[in-house]
Amino acid sequence: MNKPLSLLAAVVVASGVIATVPGSTAHGSAPRAVQVAHLKGVRWHGCNSYRYAYVVGFGSVRCATLAVPMNHKRPHGKKVKLALSLIRHTSSAKHYEGVMLSNPGGPGGEGLDLGPYLANSLPQKVSGRYDWISWDPRGVGASRPALTCDGGYFKGPRKPYRPTTKAILRYWQKRSKAYADNCERKFPDLLRHITTKDTVRDMEAIRKAVKVHKINYYGYSYGTYLGQVYSTLHPT
Repeated sequence: MNKPLSLLAAVVVASGVIATVPGSTAHGSAPRAVQVAHLKGVRWHGCNSYRYAYVVGFGSVRCATLAVPMNHKRPHGKKVKLALSLIRHTSSAKHYEGVMLSNPGGPGGEGLDLGPYLANSLPQKVSGRYDWISWDPRGVGASRPALTCDGGYFKGPRKPYRPTTKAILRYWQKRSKAYADNCERKFPDLLRHITTKDTVRDMEAIRKAVKVHKINYYGYSYGTYLGQVYSTLHPT
C-alpha cells in the first residue's frame, strides 16, 4: 500500500528547490496516484502582458486574479487580489505530477512570469507533467494593492551608500525614515499584513482555490524560506 506524500523542506544549494516528493513504497507496489488539478476554483483567462513575450506558445499561458483576506484571521474583512499565471500540464494522467507552485524570492520579487519561464526552460517531457502556477505576492507587481511608497527613492543624485561620514549617515537615516513614513501613510493596513506568514497563507489559499490536496513547490533564495514555513504550518 502506498505511503502518503511527504513535503520535503530541503534546500538544494544549486537551484534552491523545495518540493513535494513521494514517500517510499513497499516492494513491488504501484506508483502513487496524483490528484489531477481541475483548477475550477479560479477563473482563468488569456494574458495581455509583455511579461510573457519570450514564452514559446504564449497563448498557452493563462492568468487570473484570486481575492484573499488581507488579514487571514478575519476572512470576511478586507481583501487583497493576487495575480496568478498558469501553464497547464500536457502529459497523460499516468505521468501527471500535480501542481507546481513557484516563487522567485526577494522578499518582494515579482513571480508572475516564473512558472512560464521554468516550464519553457525544462524539457517538455518533464515540464509537461505539471500544472505550473506562479503569482505576484501580496503588495507586489500586478497584485493589488501594490506597495509603492516613493517612486523616486532610487533616482539620483544620491550620496554614497557607505556612511563614511556622520553627514552621510544622517542623510540616509532621514531618507529611510521618509520612505517608511510614506509607506505608513499610504498603506497602514497592508503593512501590518505583508509578513512571511501572510504570504504562506496566500499559498495555502491558492492550493485550496485550485482544489488539490497537495502541491509541489519550487523556490529561489527567500522563496526557499517560504517553502520551509509552508511545510511547518501545513505539514500534511
